[in-house]
Amino acid sequence: VSTSRVIVLDTSLSMARDTVFEDARRTAEQLIAARPPGTRVGLLAAADTLTVIAPLTADDALLNASLRRWVPGAGSLAFDGLMVQIDAVVSSMAEADEAVEVHLISDFQASAMPARFNGLLADVSWPVVLQRVGEDEPNWAIESLRFQDDGVDALTVDVRGFATHDALVDVVL
Repeated sequence: VSTSRVIVLDTSLSMARDTVFEDARRTAEQLIAARPPGTRVGLLAAADTLTVIAPLTADDALLNASLRRWVPGAGSLAFDGLMVQIDAVVSSMAEADEAVEVHLISDFQASAMPARFNGLLADVSWPVVLQRVGEDEPNWAIESLRFQDDGVDALTVDVRGFATHDALVDVVL
């Protein structure tokens, strides 16, 4: 039974800061170069949607060219349910007798994490390796919006900070 490698790159907006995406791309290039001979590799981009960057192939030139075309976008990545989506795509890419290992390369931004960490790896049917790039950066997320219609129109916004100190923040909607 052969084992293929699927590399999932976080292409959300948080990956665009500093050199984080370049670090992720280098990590993917190293995973491609260091694979055992004959191992097929597939590339997926994960943000608002999961996109096949390159199908399972042993063609290094195709893999590296496909990898160079992708950059982070304005999307966000929520890890709840991500593995179920990856499983569906991987199942459609791999042959019936092919084992698969998945490498998820991300900054693992705290605001995208499920409420419980085991929710990230729930229902995984193949080995998964989490590869973190970047450092914890201050990040603010809007947790909820509530409109009050009691004669005085008001909007209440709950903001949560990750890797931050207590602060007063301005929110522009």
